[in-house]
Amino acid sequence: MEPGDLRTVIEEIRQELYKKNKVLTILIEDITAASGVDDSLLDALLTNKRGYTDKKLCRINSIVGVADGYYRDNFRTNTKGRIKKFIIVPDEMFNGDDDGLIEFFARYLNTVSLDTKTIEAWLKEKAPADKYPIHEVTLGQNWDSYQLGDTSINIFPFTRHAILYLYQKQDVTLRNPRAIMRNLIEPYVKDAIESLDTYPSRRTTLTGINPKLQNKIYNDTELEDDIKIRLTQFMYIWGNGRDEIYEENGIRYIAGIAESVYKELGLPLIDGKAVSKPKVSITAEVTVPEKKVNHNEVVNVEKENEQVVVALKEVDKWIENKDYKLSIGATTKNVRALNDARKNINDFLYSVIDWTSEGVPIDAMVKIKNTSSKFLVAFERQTMNSDAVVLLPASIESRKIIEAFVRWSEVGNKSWDFPNGTDYLYRVQKWTESIKSLLVDSILHYDNKTADYFSYATAAEFYHLILNGSCKKYQNPTNFAPDILLKKKETVDYNNGHTKAWNDLLKITSGSDGEDARNCVLQYYNLPQGTSITSTNYEYDYTAFSKAVRKVINTRLEYSDVDLQLDDPVKKRRIYSEYLKKIMDRVPTVVEEERSLIKKSIEVIESLIDLDDVDDEDDIKEIVDSIRGFYNRANQSHIGAAVRMDNGLLLSCKKNAAIIFSAIKNGKQALEDCSLVESLIRMSKDPLNGLKPFVDLLSKTSADLEKADQEINTRLQTAIGDGNDETIEEYKAEKDKLKECKSMLEEVKE
Repeated sequence: MEPGDLRTVIEEIRQELYKKNKVLTILIEDITAASGVDDSLLDALLTNKRGYTDKKLCRINSIVGVADGYYRDNFRTNTKGRIKKFIIVPDEMFNGDDDGLIEFFARYLNTVSLDTKTIEAWLKEKAPADKYPIHEVTLGQNWDSYQLGDTSINIFPFTRHAILYLYQKQDVTLRNPRAIMRNLIEPYVKDAIESLDTYPSRRTTLTGINPKLQNKIYNDTELEDDIKIRLTQFMYIWGNGRDEIYEENGIRYIAGIAESVYKELGLPLIDGKAVSKPKVSITAEVTVPEKKVNHNEVVNVEKENEQVVVALKEVDKWIENKDYKLSIGATTKNVRALNDARKNINDFLYSVIDWTSEGVPIDAMVKIKNTSSKFLVAFERQTMNSDAVVLLPASIESRKIIEAFVRWSEVGNKSWDFPNGTDYLYRVQKWTESIKSLLVDSILHYDNKTADYFSYATAAEFYHLILNGSCKKYQNPTNFAPDILLKKKETVDYNNGHTKAWNDLLKITSGSDGEDARNCVLQYYNLPQGTSITSTNYEYDYTAFSKAVRKVINTRLEYSDVDLQLDDPVKKRRIYSEYLKKIMDRVPTVVEEERSLIKKSIEVIESLIDLDDVDDEDDIKEIVDSIRGFYNRANQSHIGAAVRMDNGLLLSCKKNAAIIFSAIKNGKQALEDCSLVESLIRMSKDPLNGLKPFVDLLSKTSADLEKADQEINTRLQTAIGDGNDETIEEYKAEKDKLKECKSMLEEVKE
């Protein structure tokens, strides 16, 4: 419908009604929601028939609903001046008028329960108050009612208390009749008609209540959580929230609601304290709005246990509404106690479980405890993601545990010394026992694997000991003994004969990662004395330690990526797999570079002496003595090689003859085909350090021999070059010395 069309339609209707001598009355609930609204429509609604006598229009009465803002911004000044009367309906029109509110509910419910003919008949009689029709109750017998004069109107599916409570729960802007009908009356009536056995299904957060009845319902182990929540909601919102029973006119009332109503809804009956019939009817008793009911008592509860009330209110929302998430991780008032509760639950479990008796090393437990994103327990549907072993479901049982720790902190000041504290503690202890095996298993396992980070830390520490030379007396890793891991840490010596690759890897294993691995090896099997996790008194479980280390030894320190646990979700455990991989990835390069240099050194020695004739250190000494003899003869013969003699190198080689002999032997062994780890162990004896001075001496002597040989040949040619007998005779003695020196050169080479 286009703008302007409504005006035409209204004029046509008025013309037809004029012919019949009738009056047009138009009711528009909300003009802002109507289509085709413009100034022409407003003009048509406000135009008196005297303004257009030629069109023969009937009289018109326009009753138009409009919001304040729309009226102020969209109505022209001349339009406003033509409005005769205002009926102001405030947003909170029933504020302070409890009886008017209940009457509004009662009349609406009564009207929608009547058939059309009954209403029309009453209207034809001009709707006399004394003949106001009341519907016949077919559903909701014995429910609450409203007394209208001499008649009683059944207000199923509400009670007086429910009307007042639900009204107070509405936002102030939604307390007008239209919002009440749409947001309260219509949805609750629809729920009751469609499924009375689940009524009430809508969840409303309970605030300012005495929790006695709620605790009684929640502690009933025979009831399902949905029934507990539904019954609690009904007894507190529809009833008076009191654990009381009385009779009136032969009807038994529980919490102010007839027993037959509970049966009609399929709700269980709760035993309570028998009391006398109240002096006033139960419906009259609850006509005070929620904010006024037991006001002084509520204020005291809020003041004394503010965080308990706030936290449990949040938990109830979480339980009652499946889409609601607990705001964990924030620090606002309504969740601070819940954050603390989660932390205190985890701290409690860590402290009360005897981990050692359960077969869990303290180190393994601490690895989990010190992981910021890892929790033993967290909450289902919480806003902050966290990796937890146990997720507390949004259930009544979880509420009990959370409540216990909130009260422990807020009421007991971090102790169980508060009213009913022992009951809460007993409940927590039973719950702890029920999840203990799951917690223990989670610390020792993940993804159906046993967390084996101790083995990786041990293997890494063995590699460090090999690189540092602490395992040089062994031939292969299967001969290692567990005790070498327990020896005092040796100072790392980088002044060695190893390659740069070797020393670089040694630095890695001597760094912070290596220190962490060593500490893990030494501390994993500590048995704390006492119950404190931070105890400084320990006994060492050597038997278990030795067994675990031998398991590592049997692997020959060989691990593939599949063998490692690089997928461990706990970082503080995973780092040992990553550290060991870092070492093993570098071992092939280290071995290759060491082998290359050793091979080169052995080849130099073999090119200058016959190693088959070297049987012990004395043979090394003889070689050194022969070299010294060469230099001495060269000196006597005034050969230039004499001045190049390195006396210090000669003394060192002779003094360390045993080391040189051992280095030759170890170097040759290191060149044999074997596993990388065995090669590493053999190279850890540092044969390069022993071979280097001897290689330097032989290389230097070889070079000097070449030069001396050339010098001798030159001098001999010079001496015999002219064939003069006198000259020959003159250099005969010199020639003999040169021949003797040359002979010694040959001996050294041999």
